[in-house]
Formats: sequence, C-alpha cells, structure tokens
Amino acid sequence: PNASHSTWSSTRLGDDSVVIAPSDPNRAAGGQGVYFVGVTAPTNATFTITASASARLRLVLGRPQRMGLGADKWQVFVFTVPGNATEVTFTCTPAFGDPDLYVTVDGTRPALDHYDWRSVTSGGDTLTVSDTDSKWCAPPCTYTVGVYAWAASNFSLVAVAGTPGSGTCGGGSMELEGGTVIYAAALAGQARCYRFAVDAAADPVAVAVTSFAGEAHVRAAFGTRASGGTSAAREMNATSSAGSSMVLQPACDSSVEVGGCVLHLRVTAATDCTFSLAVSQESSAGPIALVPGRPQYGTLARGGWSYYTFVASNPQQPHARVGLTLSLMPLYGDPNMFISNDGDAPTEESHTWASTAAGGDHLLISADDPRVPTGACRYVIGVRAASDTSFSLSAYTHDSLVTLQEGVPLTAIAQAGACIDFALHSAPRQHALALSLTALTGSPVAYVGAARHPGPATHLPGGRLESSSTDAEVVVNVTRVASERVYVTVCSGSDGQASRFVLLARLHLDQAPLLVDGKPFAASVAGGRIAEYRVVVGPRAQRLQVSASPRSGDVALLLSPRGRGHDGAAGAAAYDQAVWRSDVPGVNSILARASDPGWCSDCEYAIGVMGQPGANFTLLATLERAYTLRDGEPQTAQLVHYDGVAANRAAYFAYSVDEVMGFSIIVTVYMGSPDVFVSATDARPSAASYTWLPRTSSDSGAGGIREVTIRPEDAGFCSGCTYYVGVVSYAENCTVAVTATSDGTRTVNLVNGLPLKQSIVGGQYNYYAVNLAAGAGDLTVALQPEAGDTDLDIYVTADGSQPSADRHAWADSARRDDEDQVTILRTDPDYCEGCTYNIAVFATHTSTYTVVATTSTGTTLLPLGLPSQQRVPLGATAYFKAVVNPGGDPAVLTLVPLRAPIHVAMSTTNPQPSDASNRAVLDAPVGQPTRFTLDRARLRQWCPDGVLHDGMCSVFLAISSPAAEAAAFSVGISQGSGTVLIPGLPQVAAAGPSAPALFTVTTGEAGDDVALSVSMREADRSAAVTLDVLVSKGGFKPTDEAEWRAHADSREGGAASIFIARDDARACVSCTYHVSVVPSAPCDFTIIASSGRGHTLLAEGSLVHQEVAKDQYALFKTCVNRDSGD
Repeated sequence: PNASHSTWSSTRLGDDSVVIAPSDPNRAAGGQGVYFVGVTAPTNATFTITASASARLRLVLGRPQRMGLGADKWQVFVFTVPGNATEVTFTCTPAFGDPDLYVTVDGTRPALDHYDWRSVTSGGDTLTVSDTDSKWCAPPCTYTVGVYAWAASNFSLVAVAGTPGSGTCGGGSMELEGGTVIYAAALAGQARCYRFAVDAAADPVAVAVTSFAGEAHVRAAFGTRASGGTSAAREMNATSSAGSSMVLQPACDSSVEVGGCVLHLRVTAATDCTFSLAVSQESSAGPIALVPGRPQYGTLARGGWSYYTFVASNPQQPHARVGLTLSLMPLYGDPNMFISNDGDAPTEESHTWASTAAGGDHLLISADDPRVPTGACRYVIGVRAASDTSFSLSAYTHDSLVTLQEGVPLTAIAQAGACIDFALHSAPRQHALALSLTALTGSPVAYVGAARHPGPATHLPGGRLESSSTDAEVVVNVTRVASERVYVTVCSGSDGQASRFVLLARLHLDQAPLLVDGKPFAASVAGGRIAEYRVVVGPRAQRLQVSASPRSGDVALLLSPRGRGHDGAAGAAAYDQAVWRSDVPGVNSILARASDPGWCSDCEYAIGVMGQPGANFTLLATLERAYTLRDGEPQTAQLVHYDGVAANRAAYFAYSVDEVMGFSIIVTVYMGSPDVFVSATDARPSAASYTWLPRTSSDSGAGGIREVTIRPEDAGFCSGCTYYVGVVSYAENCTVAVTATSDGTRTVNLVNGLPLKQSIVGGQYNYYAVNLAAGAGDLTVALQPEAGDTDLDIYVTADGSQPSADRHAWADSARRDDEDQVTILRTDPDYCEGCTYNIAVFATHTSTYTVVATTSTGTTLLPLGLPSQQRVPLGATAYFKAVVNPGGDPAVLTLVPLRAPIHVAMSTTNPQPSDASNRAVLDAPVGQPTRFTLDRARLRQWCPDGVLHDGMCSVFLAISSPAAEAAAFSVGISQGSGTVLIPGLPQVAAAGPSAPALFTVTTGEAGDDVALSVSMREADRSAAVTLDVLVSKGGFKPTDEAEWRAHADSREGGAASIFIARDDARACVSCTYHVSVVPSAPCDFTIIASSGRGHTLLAEGSLVHQEVAKDQYALFKTCVNRDSGD
C-alpha cells in the first residue's frame, strides 16, 4: 500500500489507528489472510505499531500503547512484572473520551463488577500496586488490565515496574509519545524517569511540566537508549506556580540513526507531588493533545506559537452537538487563542474562533453555535504570545471534571442554574484543604466533598463557601477522604445569573497562593499577622504594581523578590526588611519599576499583607494587562507622571459581561482630571480608538464622576464579551476608583474609607455592603448629596437581610436638611463584629451623591476639591487623608463646623496625628468657615522625599470636638482644579487677578433653580475691591463668553448673586455649571450654591446675597452654640 493506493488508511495528525470490522466487505473471506501495512512519514518519526486479532494485547515495559475504542467497549491487555520489581504502575491518558482501568491478578478478564483494583476517575487514570498490597503477587507475575470506554475514546496505556528508591529510577523508565501528556504522582524523595526518542537532531525539544500539587525537580540530558543521559544535564523546578518548561537543543552524535538519540528525564519529588509531563518536537510530534479538564502549562516568547488539540464528545448522545470551554490563564504576559475545527492549524488570519482578551482568555463555544458539527469534533487550538508569556491552558465540556492546580487560581464561569465540578489531587498525608472563592460577577457558592458533585447536603463539615461571605477562605479537614482526590463544586448563585469567579485551592497551607496578572484575589488577614502571596514576573517586565484594598480594617503592603527582603521574615522585622513597602490608611499600592534598586526580572516576587488590625481585602497584581473589575467593587489606580507632563499615563480595566443586560462603568476622581474611554474591541482604548464616552462631561477636575452606561440595544453591545476601560491622564497626576455594575448587581462593596460617586433614580434604592473584620471598631456610613435631593435616606441591617424603610436596624431618614450619616457604635446591642452590613440609600428625586463607609480604626480619603460632611461622636476622633502633589499649586484645607467647634491636628508622617505628634493644629469655631493653606514653601517643608509615596504626599487629619457634644462639620482639600460646591454649604476661598478661584455645581434631572451667592470677607470690604462672578456650561470660559455674570464691589456691600431659573432657556438639566470668581485684587470670600430643594447654611459673619423667584421660598438655616448666650 501507499498514499495513492490502499484499502484502508488513517492520515490523522499525530497517532493513527485502523479498525477493520467483521462486517467490512473488503475484509478477506472468513477474516483469514495476510494484511499489508505501510507507514509513511512526512518528517522523521519514531513510532510503535501493533496489530491484533485477539482479545488481549501485551504491554511492553515503559512503552505506551495507543488504542481507540467505541462507546461501551473493552480492550484487554496483559503485562508481566519483571522479577525484581516491588511496584507496578498503569497510566491511561486519553486524547478524548473517558477510559477507565480495571485490573485482575488471577488471569481472569476484568469487568465492571469483577476486578482486584480499578481507577475510574474522569479524564486520565493512574493505578499503582505495590508489594505492601495484600493482593500483590510475587514477580514474575502477569496482570490483566481492562480498559473500558464509557464514551468513544482514544487513549494511551503504559505500564512501568521496578523498585522505587530515593531519587533513583528504580520504577523503570517510561517511553514518552511526542505531544501526549502523561500524568504521574510521587511521594517525597521518589523519582519518575522517562525517555523520548528524538526524530530530528536539528530541531529543539520542548519539555513542559504542569504541577498539580507539591514540588518536583526535573533533570534532563541527551544520550542513547543504551547509555542513558550522557550530555550536560539541564535542570528546572516544577512547583505549584503552575509548572515549568524548557526548550533543549539535542546533543547527540550526528552519526546516531533516527530515533537513536534519546532525551532522558528524571522527575524527583521534593514533596509529595502530582504532575503531568509533555515532550514534543515541532517537526514530528504535532500538537499536544489536551486531556479533558486538565491544565497544560506552557511558555512562549513574544510572537511564538504553541498548538494543542482537543476532542469534544458526548458519551450519552454520540450524535449530539457538544459545546466546550477553553480557559487560557496567563501567569504573566498576554497569550491569545485561535481555534479551528476543520483540521487545519489556526492562524491570526485564518481561524474559526478567537479570544484575544487582554488579561486572560475564557472562551465558551456553545453547542448551539452553527459551526459546531454533530458528534465528536476535534479542535486545534493555537496559542500565540502577544508578549513573552507563561500560561496554563484547559479545555473541558459541560460534564468534564476540571483539575485544579494547587495554589494556582483558575477563572471559570458557572452558567445560570448550573455548576462546575473540580478536583484536586491529594496525597495520603494531606490533612486539610484551604479554598478561596473570588466572585467577578454573580454570587457563586462552592462546596467541598469526598466524592464527586458535593452539594448542600453532601459537602464535608465546613466545606461550604459563599462569595458574599466575610470569610475569604475556608479550611476543610480532608483526613478521612479515602480517595486521592478532593472534589469541589461551584454553582451559580440564587440570583439567576451566570457567575464568573476565580477559584484557588491549597493542600500545603504554608504555601503562598499565586497571583495571576490582573486578576483580583479576595482574602483576609488577622491583626499583626502577615499573609503571603506570590507573583511571577517575565524576562522583559518593566514594572509591577500591587494594590491591597481593605473592605474592612487596615493593611500594610510589602514586596520583595523571593528569597530576599522580607521573604521568610515575620512581624515588624518583615516590614523593615521589605524592598518596597506601603503603610498608609486605606488603599495601599506599590509600583516597582525596572530602574528601582532590588528589581529582578524572570523571577518570583513575595507579597506580604500585614493586618493592622485584622482586615478583609482584595489584592491585585498587574504587570502589563488590564485590571480585572469585580462586579460592584471599586478598583483604584494611580497615574503618576514620573517622566514629566509630556508623557501620557493611562490605566486600563477589563469587565466581562456574560448575560444580555446593561451595565455601567463609574469612575470616581480623587485627583487630576482624566479622560475615560470604553471599547469592546480595543484593549487599550484612547481618544483615537473608543466606542463609548461618559454620557456627560459633568465636571472638570477632582471630586468628579465619569459614568458610561451601555445598554443591550446599543449598536456595539455584545454578551459574552470583555469591555475595556481606559483612564488617561495627559498632563497631571491622577487618582481614580473604577466601579462596574450591571443591571443584575445587587450591591456595591464599599472599601473602608474610600468614597464613591454614585447616581440614583428618584423613588428607588441603591444597595451597598461593607464587611466588618474583627477589631475594626465603630462603623460610620456617610452620604454627601451633590445634586437632586439634599436629604437622602440611609437604612442599615447586619442580619443578612436587605434593608428598606420598613425593615432596618439603623437609619438616618428624618425629613430634615442635614448631614446624612449613620454611626454604629461597638456598644450598640445590635453591633455585629465580623459581619456584613447591608446598606440601602433612598432618594425621592434623581440625585448624585458620594457614599463612604469608614471604621473607627480606618481613615476616610478626601477627594481633592470635594467637601465631605461628617459627624464625629462625643469623645471620638475622625481620621482623614488627602493626597496632594508636593510640587503643585498650594493646597487649601477648608473647614465648616456645623454643630460644635472642632479641633484639627495635621501631619504628613503620622496617619493618626495628635496634639503630641503633628505638623500643625487649628481650632474652628462653630458656624465659621475656616481655611488653612499649604503654600509651596510649606508643601516642600511638610513633604520631603522620605514621606513621598509614588511621588505624592499624603496629608493626614484628625478631627475631634473639644465641646461636650458631638461635632458635625464639612471638610475638604483642594489643589489647583475646581472645587465642587455642595448645595447649601458655604465655602471659603481666596483669589487674585491672575489666579481666579474655580468651582463647579451640578444640577439634578429635576431641573431645579440654582442660586449662587458670593460675599467678600469683612476684612476685604474696607478696601476698594471688585470681583466678577462668571458662570458657564461646558468648561471655564472668559468673561465675554460666560452665560451668566455678576459684579460685586466692596464699597457696595461686597456681595453678588446669580439666579439661574429652571425655565431659563440657557439652563441645563443634569449637567455641571462652571463658576469662576475673578477679583481686582487679592481677597477672601464666601461662596454658596443653593438649589430649590434645600436650605442654605448661614455661616457666622458671612453675608449672603440671594434672589428668590416670585411666589417661591428661599430656605436658610444656621447653627448656634447653646452655651454661648444670645
């Protein structure tokens, strides 16, 4: 026979098989006769060929035997154990299908109900029998091995036997098939040995070890079959950081015949471990066949390709269409997937499916896709590296058991009303399993069990974990688990939505979990303890940014290369030894750059999170990819212009939408004035490439909000897609928080002390949640209305229920125009430590507001230019911080005491300043706005290099009441850009002819009247000073372009006002007015913006000049000190 003349043929890429059935009309009469077989090789090839007309095939020691079986079929093998062996291992690796192993020792044929040993796990099977087993028979002894295919299967079976010893190959050497993944396990000190025949001496050999649990060391050398490894050995470590790989150039004598050059491998277990091994030569081996549900590790240089194959089938319905899921998880870098099912290898230009998301690829090919054929289908997956990358690739169908790699996070999606089954290989000496579940969308629930499909009634004690729980991790006792696997099932939540999540499991509890580039990880840490994590940095990495956002409590953040700095140290010593560290209240962030001392590339970094006190937090490490947004949880980013204003800075975020529903991206600006762009096609959206912009340019500068809402009816909307958000700063440092919420988002998770800008539709509720860690202290929830309602309602519960006006434990809903705040004291009988507090905000009219939740041990961040109204209980102290540019414009602190005088201590070195430790103290009388300026000289003095963090300076405030009553006040810091005017709240400011004061005021959708009043301070009224008040839309404009203008003269009372009626043709709805105050000479003044819905606060000693429409009311209020007489 030859390629053009044959009766039967098989020309698949990789292994081939031909089955000639008894009913085949071309078969010789009676089945007897001579069959001629020709094997042709387009490239050099080493292969095993077997022909059999009998029921049993003989296995050769260490030589794999590949077979194909139809559904519900058997193939029987026999294997004779050599005389000196004390252990025999049978390994069955499927290319597709689900073959199981059944073994007998008495020569009888195995059956489903007749066997001495069996292995019936989904996917591959490994079965080891040793001389400690009661049924072991002394060699030479023949074992009968039956392989049963539940579904149509193609598999490789290999038997090895020997006498395992410490670090030796006493268990025999297994022949490896190019492109075929084999699975193995070893106890600490044991070795597993392999050999691979090199077909092309000029082509490199790729070796990939995928780690599932424990740690192994790999040693490789070239030689001949007889001599073993004779070349210089290469070594690598395979730990639970997903795996390792190396590419080797064959080192054999050129005179060696094809197949005579052999790569010898020895894998030695440093700890009890499980792993898989794949070896391939591109010229001969073809793609690596993925085992269903088992991750395959790989590395690629930029522009490189790796190819894999996967066969999807349904054993219960052989002719049905079968969907599959492909998960590509990069440890670093940016790999992309291209898929085909037409037999050809996919390329960037020619493929059937592709997933090129920046930040990991997760592709679901639905059974309803018209490109999916009926019956079993073979897919070819090409992975291309857009940059140097290390990754793990998994393929599985809906009924597959997905294997977890210990300590390595896996991203997956549980469809609405469905579950996904996982398994983790465990050694007999494992006692506990730690499981972490981080929800990206939805509300997934995880169960841990000793058998497959654990659920609400069948999980192990303590083996249930909700993503919404305050516990970021559960530890489950698995001592009594009889099998070598622990099972985990993750189901979508009761909200009826698909759940996208990150799952991580550990058997070695002292092992630091691995962080994946751009993926958030929810965790917790006890007070005074350090939680350790790891991240892998590629060979060409230029930067690593790590951030920890506490949902409750506070943390310090440490970063060092593994084996250096704080790695291995504990307590205060660890903090002092860290190469990089950050210890500021609230969100901590570290940016390590290649130019920094201590930087290393192509290595692992140790990350430490220290609780102070205990904290629940979200940890994120990014190298070059987008931040992955968790549904309803803010993610902060800082854009710092290290290289001067000429170099633009941008931060990118990714949000995946798995359902057909609308969603919003909300950007809260704390510093700077960034632009925001959103795209579903460009991973780095910009002014030159975007699909959506914020719906309004409602502000310019800090304290603002950029909101993008995308609906299913939008032209660019797609479900199952990843949307990218670009936040770009062109000429100034910038700090933001980005929050993504969908129509199905029930709550937004608040970060301790981090204010969020929000909008609310009139007559509806917005819901929030905050986790209160042990030792967190009192909890304060504060709102700052900006437009619409000036009085919002707050309702809080701590029993897991959703609060409302009818059901709550705490509330601030009195019909008064006052600060909106709820404070829950530790002495409150309903106070619950370690609980989740649910918060509801209600507005009568469509409104914009800021919400913040802060514990008494936490610190509230002040966005530049946005005042914050707060209350501090009697005898307590409230802590704040603002981040300023030490080389920028003067920073101005504005205080307005509302109910009692306040005492303020300020510092740039002590996060909790006091009278004994401060840079300055000041007292502000009740009702009198007070201003404190950090001019350029003071900024230089207060912000030396030693206190700067990423080039920025934190100003800390401690505010308390010296009077015998609680204090209510407004506090804000501005620097350079416009200050937000809160309706009814006076602001004190200063301006000069060349330095006008800038403000913004936002209107609600109800179209209220807006009144602006400006009055000079009394000291300036005696001088001949004038000032112009200019109001415009769409930005700050010069005098001749302003839509509204007013003039004040110190000789005529020094006050001016502007009234913008709702029916004014120039007025706007749900927009921002920009206000400029330009004096003829330097002067101080008070400015107030009022809406038609609220009261204006009359500050002591300030004159308000205001207009009121006919038949309307202007409402005012004033605060008095009851102890100060009339």
